[in-house]
Amino acid sequence: MMKNMDKDIADLKLDDVEKTAIQVYRNYTKAFQRRRAELIDKETSQIDFDYDHFELELSQLENASIENSVLACIAIADELLKAMFLRDDRARLQIKSLLGPLGPIGDFNKRLKIASLAGFIDENDLVFFDELRKMRNRIAHSTQPRPPKPSELEKINSVSSEWLNALITEGEISDDFDHNSPDVFRSLMLVQLSKLAWGTLLRPYALKAQVPFEIIIEKQPTVLKRLSKLGVKRAINILSDK
Repeated sequence: MMKNMDKDIADLKLDDVEKTAIQVYRNYTKAFQRRRAELIDKETSQIDFDYDHFELELSQLENASIENSVLACIAIADELLKAMFLRDDRARLQIKSLLGPLGPIGDFNKRLKIASLAGFIDENDLVFFDELRKMRNRIAHSTQPRPPKPSELEKINSVSSEWLNALITEGEISDDFDHNSPDVFRSLMLVQLSKLAWGTLLRPYALKAQVPFEIIIEKQPTVLKRLSKLGVKRAINILSDK
């Protein structure tokens, strides 16, 4: 039997030659995926992404009122999605016209849902920003200042509870504050925006290359490290003041 065989393959009710063949194919596939992940890192690091502008947008969101931070967060997320679709522009599709007011991806709600269906964003992105979109609509369509309701904060913060726990652990923050407070909500918006930024840069390339996204993440690509740091650092600063 082949040495260093994966347990699930070793446990198969097959002869040693068949198991070895499966293991060789898996090893080759993983090696190919890791090589493609390295190339994706190189390709995405060369994308003309305005990191300075994105950092400025995050700083403005961090210091805005809670109502304005919700509006700003959706506006930033929408620009990230539009930029992602435009990067994948193909002459026959005429993406710019599809993104227009009457197009099938002509508003944030449509862009968000299509991005999810295409696999360009994950379930966490979809749920968080869809809930935030509903909150944005209530705030934007009101004639009076309407801060998020406690029930809304609780619902949307619960979507990112794992992110909050990771921030508390990695930032060595005392966990003695209200997890459903507006400041926690603001910190999670910063993290989710950073995640959406590097995700919209990396996921389309991973799908096109048929490389599992987990392999891409393992390689810690440049855009992930750079963009993640922008949101996480600011989020930890907010939580450290609690």
